Amino acid sequence: MTQPAHDPNERPTPPRPGNPYDALPHDERRARRPGTTVPLRRSRRDRKVGGVIGGIAEYVGTDARDLRLMVAVLVLATGGVLGVVYALLWLMLPDAS
Repeated sequence: MTQPAHDPNERPTPPRPGNPYDALPHDERRARRPGTTVPLRRSRRDRKVGGVIGGIAEYVGTDARDLRLMVAVLVLATGGVLGVVYALLWLMLPDAS
């Protein structure tokens, strides 16, 4: 089945009314879910080592278990480079208060 060709003269759909997040230019948007006020911090309640993965999971709104599994695989795949990034994040991210 073929899809119709994209019309270069087609105008982009305007942002939905009532959602100011969509009206912002790309470089002014936050890198997190729209409408959240949760800052990126290390988790105090969902931590296994330093709380970095738990904090990132809370920030993006995903399950920490899945994120931990993905990070573990990536640490092995990158030869430990991601482990160094984890250690740096552990030092740089503030603890949740």
